[in-house]
Amino acid sequence: MKKLLKGLGYLLFTICFSIAFVAISLLVTNKVIERKELSTLKGGLEIADAGAYEEEWKSTPSDIAGMSKWDKYEAGLAVVSGSDTDGDGLTDKDEIEIYKSDPLKVSTAGDLYSDLQKANLGMDLQKFYAYEGKQSFPYNEVPEIQLEAVLPTDFNAVVTDCTGRSNDDAVLAEYDVYNYGGNLSIDMSGIESEKIAVFVSDGKDVKQYSYISKEDIITLKNKFEADKSYTVYVMEGGFANSLSVRFGSMLPEGLITEKEVTGEGLVVDFPIITVFAGRPIEIYYEKLSSEQKTKELKEKVIKHTKSIMGDYDQFFHEDKMFATNKLEIKLRYEILKELLPFCDITYVENNKWNFPHLLFCYFSYSDKATFDEQKESEQIAANTTSGFNYFADTFPFGNFKSEYGAIGNCAGFSHLTAYLYNNGYYEDSGRYKTEAEIISWNIGRDSGNATLMDRKLADYKTASFVTDNSEDGKIIMDMLSSGEKEFVNMLGAINAEGNDRANFIYNEVYGGKNSRPIYDYSLIEVMKKYLENGKILDVYFMMVDGTGHAVNIYGYEPDKQNPNVTWFHVYDCNFPQNDTGINTMSETGIKLRVEKRRKASGDGFTFAYDYFPLRTEAYGATSNSSISENSFMVVMDENWRILND
Repeated sequence: MKKLLKGLGYLLFTICFSIAFVAISLLVTNKVIERKELSTLKGGLEIADAGAYEEEWKSTPSDIAGMSKWDKYEAGLAVVSGSDTDGDGLTDKDEIEIYKSDPLKVSTAGDLYSDLQKANLGMDLQKFYAYEGKQSFPYNEVPEIQLEAVLPTDFNAVVTDCTGRSNDDAVLAEYDVYNYGGNLSIDMSGIESEKIAVFVSDGKDVKQYSYISKEDIITLKNKFEADKSYTVYVMEGGFANSLSVRFGSMLPEGLITEKEVTGEGLVVDFPIITVFAGRPIEIYYEKLSSEQKTKELKEKVIKHTKSIMGDYDQFFHEDKMFATNKLEIKLRYEILKELLPFCDITYVENNKWNFPHLLFCYFSYSDKATFDEQKESEQIAANTTSGFNYFADTFPFGNFKSEYGAIGNCAGFSHLTAYLYNNGYYEDSGRYKTEAEIISWNIGRDSGNATLMDRKLADYKTASFVTDNSEDGKIIMDMLSSGEKEFVNMLGAINAEGNDRANFIYNEVYGGKNSRPIYDYSLIEVMKKYLENGKILDVYFMMVDGTGHAVNIYGYEPDKQNPNVTWFHVYDCNFPQNDTGINTMSETGIKLRVEKRRKASGDGFTFAYDYFPLRTEAYGATSNSSISENSFMVVMDENWRILND
């Protein structure tokens, strides 16, 4: 009888295994057939040479009579139609064709009248005039701040009172200033303090400014530079000698004060087993840069769990609490959500739970918000996303080097991700001609590449694909299968074109003679529309270390405190599935901060941007000239079409 049951068991197992094998085989076969049909319809992909940009612009008339787009570049002008390179409010076209003025100078004659003002007043743009009007500053929102123009653009100086945002009692007043290049004076009659000190941040450094005092007016001796943004801090004088203690190191957003611990946590519990069998609750928390921070984060996770469940100390066992990395915590949470979609109580209100009834709960702690379920829910509602999921729609491994280049494949990663997500497919085969060789690929030769075309990339290779097949982050081709080699070839070809395009964009368009382009805020509105229509973007940055980098943008949200600020959600392939690994994430996270700014001409709006995902200035991109000597941010669709134009 035992032998019979054992035989039946083997038979049942064999039947089940065979059915499963056939089903999986059919699924894979269908995917391969679908892809072969797609390949037949689409054909191979001949990637265009980046030099096509140059040839196109040389043969394309610009908006200025007698000048091609290339001629505009050669003259040091912005290439786009309707450009106003000097930001004086007159287009380059009008300055050249009508007024014969200098499109590279706000005031051709060098006085306090801008070329636009002279044109409107019927004055000679070539002649120097002594300024006879009243020096008024319509965008100065702070009556106690007094300005004096040195340049015509100084009249459009923007001064904003942000005293209310400071948590430091020693800060008596706090102001943001931009579009201003002269001396600044402050009426101190409204500030009661026997002794004051003034510190100014340009986004990179904080310096104490000396000043001249006359009655209640103090005038800072240091002049501001017109193309920079500043934050002015009026402080109690007793702190003047403790600058390093008071301000610490600098980030683009301003001063760093002592912050709470930032990190991730996950709690897993099965109530029936916990209550009746005494099974401990599992707690996972992020391993931070120091033991003390890690311990503090662990205590925060435990404390908040108890606030939801009640003080059931008998269920909190030390051997069931695990310090691990952020990626493992997020992956565990994503898996639990897939398996038990109705059991995630991350956003329930605390007062609904007065006994252990938790299944699993994901916590994200930051210095800017304690875990407040209602606020978290409101924040999610305020986000606009394309539907992109960096756990499902990206590779589980990060940017890597290959035989096609030591600078990595970020351009290839970002382009492939955008193209595949936005279109739902990528061509099976293709080629790209570099100066040294022709890089070709055909991923359709290997059925192991079938899932690459699923739009979702996470199921393509494991997270160890790079580490298992590389040395010092560089892929060793001999260690790969034939299909994996074709995949690396594909990324190598895409990356080669991406790098060529990036170099051309920097050297010929947004760099070189015009290395600090004036962006129009309309670009941000275009980006938002793309995201709202369910598409993601491919973005190139000039990083602060002088290298280029490519990322994807997949969502945005408004800032709760500043209506002029928008936060764009970034997928950066240097951080696989947005895990920063051993690096410590900054307060902002992997997000691009964009602030709407009035143009120096006073006509329309531009924007400033900051991308600093790590708690360091060494990795990031910014329009702040104090931090990045050269900068550009170029936004493209999935076909490398530049949206800046």
